[in-house]
Amino acid sequence: MYLVQELDEYISGFWDGGAKNRFEWIIDHTKRTRPGYAIVGSWAANHWFTVKCGPTEKATLGNARRALGNRARRLGIGCRFTYRCN
Repeated sequence: MYLVQELDEYISGFWDGGAKNRFEWIIDHTKRTRPGYAIVGSWAANHWFTVKCGPTEKATLGNARRALGNRARRLGIGCRFTYRCN
């Protein structure tokens, strides 16, 4: 399962291919942090961060969705989220 974030505007960052507005966020099961936390990231966004684990993958991605939504809101960028299965 992964989380798709679509921004209202295109942004540029530290990645190849120019400005983007769509990012797929996944839980990285190969990396470990302290117990009770997971690493969520996107190769397209070139960004990885730590969130609190939920009882399910969807709940963990929900924690990531809230964190990403708050960051976008602080920057004044509108965005939408959807969940997708592999």
